[in-house]
Amino acid sequence: MNEDTSSSRWIRRRQLSGQPRPSREILASAVGRSSLVTRRYYGVRVARLPSGLPPLRIAHLTDLHVGRVTPEARLIAAVEAANELDPDVVCLTGDYVAHSLRYLPRLTHCLKALKRPAFATLGNHDYWQDGGAVRRALEAIGIHVLMNESVELMAAGRKWRLVGIDDAVTNHHDVRRAFAQCNGEPTVVLSHLAELAPDCAGRGASLVLSGHTHGGQVRTGGVVDLVMRRMGHRYIMGWYAAGETAVYVNRGVGAAVFPWRSRHARAEVAGIELSPGLDRGPRISIAAAESDHGWPAPPAHGDGVAAPFPRVERT
Repeated sequence: MNEDTSSSRWIRRRQLSGQPRPSREILASAVGRSSLVTRRYYGVRVARLPSGLPPLRIAHLTDLHVGRVTPEARLIAAVEAANELDPDVVCLTGDYVAHSLRYLPRLTHCLKALKRPAFATLGNHDYWQDGGAVRRALEAIGIHVLMNESVELMAAGRKWRLVGIDDAVTNHHDVRRAFAQCNGEPTVVLSHLAELAPDCAGRGASLVLSGHTHGGQVRTGGVVDLVMRRMGHRYIMGWYAAGETAVYVNRGVGAAVFPWRSRHARAEVAGIELSPGLDRGPRISIAAAESDHGWPAPPAHGDGVAAPFPRVERT
């Protein structure tokens, strides 16, 4: 890349100045580098959940990528958005760093402000730097890192099972081991890479939460989707169904290489309210709202998804 490009000059200025000046943040927002995140709310019904189970509210964050490219203000905004959701649990699905461990103190300073129990899995960037160091940093502030294991979660007086699958990009995953303690409880899975969803569906998961793709980050027509599918990604952004399992691929908060995000792949924090399906209703149904609209009502009898979403069956 030509070192005189505007993006390179911007990154060099970040390295020299440490923190962006307010005026630079305002300029950045005009080209997709806003420090803010979009809040997305989803009411999700899944038929395989037992009838009468109280809803589980989740705040989902992923791909924070603390470092030179992601403004600290965006991390703070993401944590504030998660707290405002007032969830039962916060789920984080990997890639907390980008290209250095130097910024880990900034990450933990932001994440320790989370007000609800938090569980995490690691991603490829974490292992490319030092997965052990990232895990220790998260656990030092009370975030439980799941590495091919599961924990029992109590919400509204009912038991759920939270499964964490270690990063598949770097071949640290072991799906069988991660599900070893599951005994038919309602199950939510955290996995940095969504491609494991069909295997999770075959093991009874109701919901899989993932990240990794940044939603394509810079979406130009269907070009990015085409390239990502040729790279082997079947899950790129938003909602999918793997059998009777709902799968959500979050667009993430930060960035690792370049800071720009197009309008259709803006940084986000997702609030997901997971409930049992209705008699004679769809196997999976979703109601959605954005920004300050708050939690949507769960889908009513006979409603389907808010917008068509692809099905990816187990192969």
